[in-house]
Amino acid sequence: MKNFSLFWLIAGLFSIVSAGTTSCNAPQNQAFEMDKAFTLHYGETAQWTADETIQIRFDSILDDSRCPKGVQCVWAGRAVAGITFSQNGEMQNGALVLGDPAGTNYSNTATFGDFTVTLNQVNPHPVAEQKIQPNDYSVELEIKKTE
Repeated sequence: MKNFSLFWLIAGLFSIVSAGTTSCNAPQNQAFEMDKAFTLHYGETAQWTADETIQIRFDSILDDSRCPKGVQCVWAGRAVAGITFSQNGEMQNGALVLGDPAGTNYSNTATFGDFTVTLNQVNPHPVAEQKIQPNDYSVELEIKKTE
């Protein structure tokens, strides 16, 4: 009986500790307002303050060929951000480009239903001989309701 009680005590403590660490590591949604720039970090989701069913997530950097600081380049390059836009649970994936879109179907804006998303910035900017890890990226976006 003593071993049985000890087992449940340890199991209970483990559950409490596990629950605490899970909630600490869970990504938090942030809010955005229409017509105002906001920043999303890699993997983050933001939802519209007026309607929580409108959400956007920064999924990935599909390409970052921007000319690094400290290097002289013949081409400025581009950064392409992968995003997911969700309205009423319906998800659409898209890619937004910052820089030269030549040779792609990308633009710095994309329309999803009644909303236009604009990519304003991709950070950090590359630096010569320094690799940027995916988790280090952030994007500045702006969303407008189309008329």
